[in-house]
Amino acid sequence: MSTETKKKDLTIVHLVVILACMFLFRLIPAPAPITPYGMAVLGIFLGLVYGWTFCGMLWPSLLGMVALAFTDYGTFTQVAVGSWGNANLFMLIVGTLACSAIGQSNSSKLIIAKLLNMNLLKGRPLVIITALFLISSLMGFLAGSVVTAIILIPLTAQLFESLGYKKGDKFVVMSVVGILTACNLTIGMFPFLGWGLMTAATVTASTGYAFPSGAWFVCMLAFVVMFDVCFPFLMKLCRCDFSKLQNANFAEMNKEFENGLDKRQKLVLGGMLVFILCAVTLSFLPAESIFGQFNTRVTSAGLMSVLMVFYLLVKVDGKPLLDMKEAAANYFWDLTILFAIAILVSNVMTSEGTGISVFCATAITPIMAKLGNIGFLAVLCIVTIFLTNVANNMAVCFIMLNIICMMFNNGVVFNMPAAVLMVTMLSLIGIVTPASSVIGAFIHSHPGVTPTAVYKWATVTCLFSVILMLVIIVPLSSILF
Repeated sequence: MSTETKKKDLTIVHLVVILACMFLFRLIPAPAPITPYGMAVLGIFLGLVYGWTFCGMLWPSLLGMVALAFTDYGTFTQVAVGSWGNANLFMLIVGTLACSAIGQSNSSKLIIAKLLNMNLLKGRPLVIITALFLISSLMGFLAGSVVTAIILIPLTAQLFESLGYKKGDKFVVMSVVGILTACNLTIGMFPFLGWGLMTAATVTASTGYAFPSGAWFVCMLAFVVMFDVCFPFLMKLCRCDFSKLQNANFAEMNKEFENGLDKRQKLVLGGMLVFILCAVTLSFLPAESIFGQFNTRVTSAGLMSVLMVFYLLVKVDGKPLLDMKEAAANYFWDLTILFAIAILVSNVMTSEGTGISVFCATAITPIMAKLGNIGFLAVLCIVTIFLTNVANNMAVCFIMLNIICMMFNNGVVFNMPAAVLMVTMLSLIGIVTPASSVIGAFIHSHPGVTPTAVYKWATVTCLFSVILMLVIIVPLSSILF
């Protein structure tokens, strides 16, 4: 009872802090060039960040919409239209619902079973663990990181125990940290799906800069693949014991899927593959070409809508590929509401009327001049990965994106696409503490790890990710964007 009472008391305290930020912060005299309107919007943003960090996504977002109606932005009707009248929000909803078909067809579990039983892997420990990373990323992309984590935790726990590894062994802990991180990174691989859509849409709304889907995908794919391939070598460097994988047998895992893909799974995975190929290929074609014009008119949102229609119309054994009732029941509506208000507030914050962009650019430009482009990106990476692991990773992501947008809008010269790509990916690596992200909580809940070992090797993983990010993203983004 005392614990419940304490939680209720903390909720009230958090509510008071959020209300103070959203409605009283505006009373503070505005430092030039920030306007009173800018102070009001900044207070709402701070209230949202605090709420997302300590209270969840849903009710702070709704409260932020109400608070914005008490500023010079306009009425609540205008706030609702500004936040919900967004093509990217539509694509988030349709894309998430459409991708539910993959989970419903049980395709994810089949993929890991089939790939781990390839002859190429037998007797090759380093190849086996690399395959586990690649499979984890593939499953994370197809089914989402949360679903993938739920599938992989019991499977890997059983696997490591059967091989004779003990709880807290370095190999087990680094494998769990790496595998679950790998599955989470893929939700940022496209600017028209999931986390990538959220970050790209925020920057586009604030700056007008539209990210080419193909260039974004190539950069992110290169980082994810290099993470998956290089991390096992980092494990080797840290002297993990691979020897017990030498004679590993995955035949038992494959028994459930001895007959291969069924008709439903083939259609679901085939439809998703065609969508990805079309979305990426069309983005590389000249805008003046026939297909380029088609892409401009239809966009990725239109292609995603066609995919969803395909899943709803095509039936196997009298049942559509996508069960909408099941998909809607498992949909993350709180994330959608957060997405709506976050993009609107980010757009308003960076607008000319607030003066916030000019203020930040004036403060940051001298620092940029001393650090240079690479130095700035390195500091950006370090700050992002640190904050992501001590605060809510989504809130940190929006803070860093808004700083980038303000600098870009005020003419500060830097590699803006690289900065956005880095923040997108590094804000997904909240793995050191259970509170840093959902994946962080999953890592700490794994039966094969200990808290102390996770803190140690998750920190090593974060440092490794920052170095890899600078090596991969900076040169690639300079070429492709």
